[in-house]
Amino acid sequence: MSRRPRELSSTGFYHIFFRGINHQSLFEESNDFNFFLSTLTSLKNDLCFELHAYCLMPNHVHLLLKESVNGDISLIMKRLLTRYVMYFNKKYERSGALIANRYKSIPVALDQYFIPLICYIHQNPIKAGLVKNIEDYSFSSYKDYLKRDGITNTAFSLGLIDRDEWLRLHH
Repeated sequence: MSRRPRELSSTGFYHIFFRGINHQSLFEESNDFNFFLSTLTSLKNDLCFELHAYCLMPNHVHLLLKESVNGDISLIMKRLLTRYVMYFNKKYERSGALIANRYKSIPVALDQYFIPLICYIHQNPIKAGLVKNIEDYSFSSYKDYLKRDGITNTAFSLGLIDRDEWLRLHH
């Protein structure tokens, strides 16, 4: 039975998520998270896509990105996951799959779901019991929004609602 083709987004926005095979950790230490973010930043520059939110959890990842060219999502994710899995397997002297199945990509409309999706992505560490305060988690784009700095394209989202409302929705 063949897989269904990915649904392409009319807006270019996608909620991407994937997890480790058998819920295995994707990140063993801070350097692993940092390598992933460095790779994401490099690809963002090379392939000209926008990153609107991210959260790297120990055994799964959420990304909200916008491709510049329709259909580039496959190229972006292939390069990102290939580079990361090669790094991880070499570092930890392992071989084989690291990512369970294929990554999920859900087209995102620019509607009432967009800002709550960003909140959902940022609130993952709280829901998983990793931190009590959202600002205490180091590997999400939440701090990029507070500082309006970092690898995340924050201007678009912050242009949709005011800062007080944005903060209220996150807490």
